[in-house]
Amino acid sequence: MIDSTPIPQLPDRAGGILEQGNVLSLRDQEAKLDQIQKDNFSLKLKIYYLEEALRKSGNEFHQNTLKENQRQRDVKQLEQELNLARLSGQGDAESARQQLATLQASLEQKHMEAQQGLEDEILVLETNLEDLQAANGVLHSRVRELETESQAARRFKENGTPVRERNELRHKLVAVESERDAQKSQIERLETELNEAVAAKTSGTPIRERNDLRQKLRESERKLASLQDKVETLQSELEYLQQEKTIAAERSDLHELLKKSKIEAEQLQIELDRRDRLAAVQAKSSTRKESSSLVQEQLDVALADVEDLQSQVLDLEARLRESLDKERKLRAQSKTLSDAQARLTDLENQVQDRTGSATGHARREAELRGQLRIASADLERLQLDITEKDGLLEAAMRKETELRARLRKVQTTASSTAAADDTLRFERQDLLAQLDDADLELQALQAQLGEREARLSASLAREAELRGKIKTQRNSINNDAKSTEELARQQQHIQALEKRHEGELRGLVRQIQYLRARCAREEGFRADLSFVKKWFMLQVEMYSACNQADLRLLSDMGIPTPAAALISSGQQQQQLPKSRPTLRSVGTAVIACLRLRRWQESWAGHQKLHDSLVKKLEGMKRRGGRQEKERASNAKEAH
Repeated sequence: MIDSTPIPQLPDRAGGILEQGNVLSLRDQEAKLDQIQKDNFSLKLKIYYLEEALRKSGNEFHQNTLKENQRQRDVKQLEQELNLARLSGQGDAESARQQLATLQASLEQKHMEAQQGLEDEILVLETNLEDLQAANGVLHSRVRELETESQAARRFKENGTPVRERNELRHKLVAVESERDAQKSQIERLETELNEAVAAKTSGTPIRERNDLRQKLRESERKLASLQDKVETLQSELEYLQQEKTIAAERSDLHELLKKSKIEAEQLQIELDRRDRLAAVQAKSSTRKESSSLVQEQLDVALADVEDLQSQVLDLEARLRESLDKERKLRAQSKTLSDAQARLTDLENQVQDRTGSATGHARREAELRGQLRIASADLERLQLDITEKDGLLEAAMRKETELRARLRKVQTTASSTAAADDTLRFERQDLLAQLDDADLELQALQAQLGEREARLSASLAREAELRGKIKTQRNSINNDAKSTEELARQQQHIQALEKRHEGELRGLVRQIQYLRARCAREEGFRADLSFVKKWFMLQVEMYSACNQADLRLLSDMGIPTPAAALISSGQQQQQLPKSRPTLRSVGTAVIACLRLRRWQESWAGHQKLHDSLVKKLEGMKRRGGRQEKERASNAKEAH
């Protein structure tokens, strides 16, 4: 656009007018001064265009630096999001790394494009500056020639020209010289601005070094994150192994208790067999039928008590195993709840960082916080239940020890009775002595049976109490199972919401990238259109000013206006050279083609992103339609 600005065509002068022997008249000098003023106006217009081009290049460079700073801030923000996403999962970290890589690639590409554009603009400005310097040199030579011609005119026509006209000519010459000095200062200023632009272009090289340092920092952070993940996994494995160790120790203790109880039951069975044999021996004697029947009844009662005690022990052991299993499950659930709480805190941090999201995200954040509070309350309630169950387990263990003590006492009494019966069997000959001993033993057994009955009543009361506690414990365990199932459903719902939220955030990021690219493209188009419009308006104003100046000259010369217009147009057609293609125009055309191709290649990636977003939106619409159909069918089935 700058190359199409008209440059004044100076006439090719083989020699001065004075050398041809002619003397310049006052009107010819005024015409030459008017021509100089026109040339000065065209040069001012050329300088104005160059200033506009430099201003535009400076604004573009400033905008490119602002965009680069914005992209660097985006890179830092994505790095922070990557650090936050390390705790949430490998998938988020991978997506954030991909976004960071794409943003860095786009940043480097945009920087290279801006640098190439600045280099092209600098080349164009250098060529225009050379043309301007050449035109300025021609103007200087023209002014020197006019000065020599005016001096010669003053020498040859000093007596014939009025003083007033000479003064006017002097003032015009002074004005021309002042305009020439102003043009020189503008040219120097343009050269300084060009040098500053070149210096700014060359000073942009440390960006690559900063990018290399950032890459090294990201690699070190990635290594540190991997080491932290390994340490966390090792800690979790250590905690799990410690829990397994404690569970194995409790299981071994339980097995030992079961073995001891079985051994004691076998010993008690052997003693009962002995007592059965003793009862069979005693049944042979007629005199001790009544005592043997009483002893048999007492033995039956003791055997029933032993069986009841064994069943209680077995029930308690089964309940102990169930409580241990439930305690293990509750510990696992508490661990999952703590993990879910950590993930929710990470999500809260991410939501706080991404404050520019929609109101739906804020509503989901409030819902997740409410669910977090409910989950923490449930966790505290479960911990209280676990402590209560630990107390119940300790009470059951104490009850079990008491029952085992009672079994030991029964075994001692049974062994004493077995020894007495053995003496009676071996001493059959002395029946009277045996009867006396049997009476004494029966009295002792009756006393022991009274004690046993008291103990059995106490044990029955305790058994009823234990059954009530076990019933309440079963109810609490059922409630715990329901609460754990509800927590599992809530956790699944939270995970689904997290996945959906992550997908929506990725979609929003892609939409923002596409909209930014589109806005930048539209801004470029509008800026180019406004510049082209302004340039055409200035060119029209220049043509109108030139036509008015020509008409004034013709009216001053006394020539009618329409004929003057025809003559001036004919002279302009004769003076205008034929346009020929130059190397500069070819170079600008090649640069324009390269720019168009580069813009097309850069826009192709954004177009692919737009197509993927459209496909994703269509897929979401289809899934929403299917879900609505399924809900309608489920509602019909329910009706």
